[in-house]
Amino acid sequence: MLSPQEAFKLGFLSNCVEKGLSIAQMREEVKKASAQLDDMDKEAAFDWFAPERGAIVDDVGDIAKDIGRTALITLGLAPPALGATAGILHSRVSDVDDEDVDDIKKNELADEYRRQAQRLRQSARMRDYRESKKNRSGSIYL
Repeated sequence: MLSPQEAFKLGFLSNCVEKGLSIAQMREEVKKASAQLDDMDKEAAFDWFAPERGAIVDDVGDIAKDIGRTALITLGLAPPALGATAGILHSRVSDVDDEDVDDIKKNELADEYRRQAQRLRQSARMRDYRESKKNRSGSIYL
């Protein structure tokens, strides 16, 4: 039994003999057939990709649309989201709990006691000064 290649060769040569071709003409036919096969191989190399090319281009276009849409949504939502995040963080950082309030009240009370004590000391000095002026005699010592 013949292999597919041997069967093709036998059929090709039989066809050439039936046409009455000479050996030189047979060589020319073989060269033409070989060139046609090479061209078909080159086309076939890209033909398998041809149906997929459109799908790939469509997929790339869809991906670009999705990326663009995502970017626009992100740009639209980013400023409010950043503002909200900054507000939440600021409120958490500056959040005052009951312990802080008590500490602040104690500090303010201590500051007020210091001010009142300073005021009392100043009032006492003023009183002492006025009394010392009253006790002075108006006479001049010669």
